[in-house]
Amino acid sequence: MIRITERGVFSSLIFLFAYVILFRTLGLRADVALVPKMAGIILLAFSGVQVLMDLFPAVRKRLTFLNRNSDGSIGGEGVVQEQDEAGDTLFARYRFFGWVAAYIALIYLTSMIWATIIALFVYLKWINKESWLMSVLYSLGMALFIYLVFVLGFKLHYLL
Repeated sequence: MIRITERGVFSSLIFLFAYVILFRTLGLRADVALVPKMAGIILLAFSGVQVLMDLFPAVRKRLTFLNRNSDGSIGGEGVVQEQDEAGDTLFARYRFFGWVAAYIALIYLTSMIWATIIALFVYLKWINKESWLMSVLYSLGMALFIYLVFVLGFKLHYLL
């Protein structure tokens, strides 16, 4: 029996995304496609297991060791979610997806480093309610990390 849920559809989309990554990198040289292929294989394996667990309840029952929460209880379908301060978890979910969409748009309009600074600051200050100092320090620290590792370390200058 197949159970179609929001969680199952989402994990199926991630599985298809991993498949597309692998399919699109088949014709590339090995040195160019190494990282996308590694990420695609890992994502395909993990999301494949998740798709099986989400769509087939019998598989979820057999793989209970993958379903344990930190407190030892079994999670999954039917688990009550904690509500945020406003009492609306659906609004919090849409707000997060809106933030991700804004981050992607900022990457397109500016650059990776500026988008990271702006989006991380907005997330920390107004969504996560951190202090001004922590929001600024984390944002600038993450931008510095991206610059040092990717621009200076890997010589990826298109991130600027």
